[in-house]
This record gives sequence, C-alpha cells and structure tokens, in this order.
Amino acid sequence: MPITTVDPAINEPVTLSEVRAQCRIDDDITAENGLLQSYITAAREYCEQQTGRHFAEKTLRYSGVFDNDGIELCPGLTEVLYVEYLDPQGATKQLSAGSYYIDRVSLVGSVLPLRGWPAVLANHPHPVTVEFECGGQDCPTPVKQAILLLVAHWYSNREAGSFGGVSTEVAFSVSALLQSYKVVRI
Repeated sequence: MPITTVDPAINEPVTLSEVRAQCRIDDDITAENGLLQSYITAAREYCEQQTGRHFAEKTLRYSGVFDNDGIELCPGLTEVLYVEYLDPQGATKQLSAGSYYIDRVSLVGSVLPLRGWPAVLANHPHPVTVEFECGGQDCPTPVKQAILLLVAHWYSNREAGSFGGVSTEVAFSVSALLQSYKVVRI
C-alpha cells in the first residue's frame, strides 16, 4: 500500500522559540535559525517514523486496490479529499462522498464502502487513488519533548558520532517518550 506525500507539513508541532529555549540560544543569535528549523522537521519526521503517526498536518496519497474491509490510511486521519479509480475500460472515475464512510474514530483511519466498491481495471497494480489529510491535531507533550531532545542533541553534536554515550542516552530517552504512541499494525 504505497502512501506518498502530496503536500508536506507546513506548521511544525514545536516552534523555533521552543527549540531556541531548549538549546539555550540567546535571542540575538539568529544565524542558525534555518539549521534549527531543518532539525525540527527532521526530528518530527523521525518521531512519525518511529510511531507510525503524523504530528503535523499534511496531504498524502494512497495508491493501491479496493479492499472489502476498507482501505486503511493512517492514524490521525482528518479528511478524505477524493477517491478515484480506474474503471474496467481504463477511464478515471471519482466516487461520490456518499458512497463511502470515513472512519476517523478507529486508531488507524480508513475509508469504508457503504454499498461495495465498483469494479476496477483488471491486472492494474494500483487502480485506486485516495488523497487525504492527516495530522494537525494537538501533538502530545511527550512527543514534543522527544522532538526537543533530538534537536538539542543534533545542535550540540553536529558530527555523526559522539563521546561518552550521549547518543545512547538521548536515543533511550526519545524511545521511552515515544513508546506509548507507537501504532503496531497486525
């Protein structure tokens, strides 16, 4: 089930001001704000990868097939923008919003058929496309703290390795903070 990013996150769950306070950077030193912002994005993406959740609003696209049990999209599903498919003749069709239900209640949001899915082009590996929005809800405090720890660590340790086990301590702390937010798909 390939899911790709259509519109990446614009607003991060942690602000530059919060990061500057965590890193103890004086207000008059702004030369590295761009670097700090890239660390914020990288740390958020790391936390998303580790948990399987989305902590910033973005638009994604599912490409795959109809499943009789519905199409699982992601935790934090907020809106389905459209569901398109290739009909048996290869023409692109869009399902009306009234023909499916958007499950935002379950841990992993999904699209469920109300009257069954239509027939699709045979032997096509990805005849169905769903564009949707996710993330943007309040980011939990432990996840924000994990982002701040990662950014501060990367800011202080710009090389690939570090001495004295700092990387191990930060990794353990981040893992502990994220543990209860991990989504395990079975």
